[in-house]
Amino acid sequence: MISDKAKACPHCGTLVDFEQTVNDESSLNHNQETEPNRVVTYEPVEYYEESERKSHAGLIITAVLGLLAFLGVGAWLWYDNNQQLAEQERQIAILAEKARQDSIAAAELREQARRDSMEKVIQQELIEKNRQAYINILKGYLRKFGVDEYGWYGYFLYDITRDGVPELWVKAGTCEADFMLYVYTLKDGVASKIYEDGSSHSSYYRGGDYVLQWWAHMGSAAMNRFTYDGSKIKIRCVYEEDNIESSYDYKQPSELEIHLNRFDDYSSINEAFR
Repeated sequence: MISDKAKACPHCGTLVDFEQTVNDESSLNHNQETEPNRVVTYEPVEYYEESERKSHAGLIITAVLGLLAFLGVGAWLWYDNNQQLAEQERQIAILAEKARQDSIAAAELREQARRDSMEKVIQQELIEKNRQAYINILKGYLRKFGVDEYGWYGYFLYDITRDGVPELWVKAGTCEADFMLYVYTLKDGVASKIYEDGSSHSSYYRGGDYVLQWWAHMGSAAMNRFTYDGSKIKIRCVYEEDNIESSYDYKQPSELEIHLNRFDDYSSINEAFR
């Protein structure tokens, strides 16, 4: 039972037109009289709001899926962009650190070059002091004894202390009877005497790590080795002989004889301290 004012059944949604229904019933009655075997049926019609509801649900699902897809793409783009920015920042940090390290290395090289330059200047100053110290000593002997034209006295250089700086060996005196040997060494540009002894009738020879003094006079001869023990010069006799009849019978050293420079000849000193 439904109201005669309703347009559709509230239970099944079938549209109802009472005027059409009355007409249809009249027609049906008429047809039943003329066509007793005909059956009239009615197909229920779905309520239009149900169809619209289904259509709206599809649109909502599509919209939600599209939104999710959009958010997913946006999230991936955001993540990828952040990754690229992070990589760019990492590369910039690496370049900045390399530039910092290069700057430090360049500063260290400049500082080392400055220290080397200062060290070189100091070394040159010390070399000049050493050179001048020996020259001043020779000038003193030159004023006292003059120049020997025959090579009986003079000087030579030999590093007996093995420290890389040669010692100054001076043979000086007025004659063979009073010749003396003086040895000077250097420390911080200052020369000091570390040995002196008689040197009459003597010549000097260069050994590997020693200086050999060969002495011969009136039938007697001796060979003495000069070495350095870390604090002073030591002398050891390695040959001695008496009663030699002739000067031709003197035993000669096997080492190389050292030439004596004149007191006014600074060429050896200039060569050693250049």
